[in-house]
Amino acid sequence: MANKYGKHVPYLLGVLKMWLVIMVPLFVVVWYVSLCAGCSSAPYPTTPAYSRSEAAECREANEKLIAWIISESRESLRDVNKDGKVNCVDYSVVFKETWDRLLWARKERCDFVVNDNVPDKWCHMFVTVKNVYWPWDTVKVEPQANVNPYMKDKSAIYIDNHWDGKYKPVYDKTSFAQYKWVLDKCEWEGKREYYMQNGGTTR
Repeated sequence: MANKYGKHVPYLLGVLKMWLVIMVPLFVVVWYVSLCAGCSSAPYPTTPAYSRSEAAECREANEKLIAWIISESRESLRDVNKDGKVNCVDYSVVFKETWDRLLWARKERCDFVVNDNVPDKWCHMFVTVKNVYWPWDTVKVEPQANVNPYMKDKSAIYIDNHWDGKYKPVYDKTSFAQYKWVLDKCEWEGKREYYMQNGGTTR
């Protein structure tokens, strides 16, 4: 009986090997295409690890965190650059200081932005925050917003909900704002020369 079927073993092994060579790559291609199709149909960037409901929960948690930072920053709000005014520069600087103090391990997730809207003769400073819980999302925050973490509606944190349409993203200057903020701070603290002699880095 063994001799009767044993002669077919090499043939069967060859068929199995051929099937694996064809089907395994085909399966990988189909899986990858279906994965990409699923991601592209989402309303905002997701990964297989994040469902739409989970991404929404992450965004809500981030909004609460930002509202908390805004609320905490009010305690140290002051005329930072001694120009006799408390305006967007001071609110942004104090927000960044509060962020760095309370979330020191995630300092790099908060940056300054200057929106220099020359046609409308409007210049404004605010901050951007990369979502702590959902890394594909960056929030443009208005530090002057009247909001706290206990409010149900925290949409006031978004700069798009302020300034009656004067804010236009095309005029955002992120890296320039970060550099100028450090340079100005060194000027206020009398450290400009030391700063420039040591490379003038923005971090």
